[in-house]
Amino acid sequence: MLSDQTILIAILTGWAGLAAAAISPGPNMFAVVSSSLGGGLKSGLQVNLGIAIGAFIWATLASLGLVSMLSAFPSLLYVFSIIGGTYLLYLAYKAFKSSFSISDAQIISPSETRSTIANIIHGLGVTFSNPKVALFWVSISSLITGVTTNIFILMVFAVGASIVVFIIYGTYAFAFSSNAFRAFYKKFHHFADALFGATFTALALKVFSNIKE
Repeated sequence: MLSDQTILIAILTGWAGLAAAAISPGPNMFAVVSSSLGGGLKSGLQVNLGIAIGAFIWATLASLGLVSMLSAFPSLLYVFSIIGGTYLLYLAYKAFKSSFSISDAQIISPSETRSTIANIIHGLGVTFSNPKVALFWVSISSLITGVTTNIFILMVFAVGASIVVFIIYGTYAFAFSSNAFRAFYKKFHHFADALFGATFTALALKVFSNIKE
């Protein structure tokens, strides 16, 4: 029987790996940043909440071994890639549309009044848009399932993973919703939205490229 210390180290290692992945640029980060710039802290945190809920779901599914079905059944991965890539292209379309608009419209403007539920669903949509995230969660969760199958410990890991994600992307939300960043964005939003559009397009193409792998 493995010691409690071994289990604790595995959990902390898993959270550290998740934190490192969350800090690096990706769809989740750009979704929170764009929402915070356009709609302020409230919008950014609501999208962040959706991403955090998604992290809990991913961690739970991976710990239960259900996510491994994507690896066992390539057809599911193919469908997942199509849906995820299409959603990212939709985000790119919205960003480019805002960029070429002659008005002061933004990706998410304060006047757009997107509901809390819509923002949370947006966060969930982004975090589930890349099928390779599933494989990442399999590798992270295997650190925990390799030392314990205790459902309580697995749920502690899942809740902790959600908190780690919320803190990291929440930091981005606070930073990019500041008056300085938002003033800069409003002044150069055509360029910024074009950059977001290009970024989401590149991420979508990356997801579509997974289909051939």
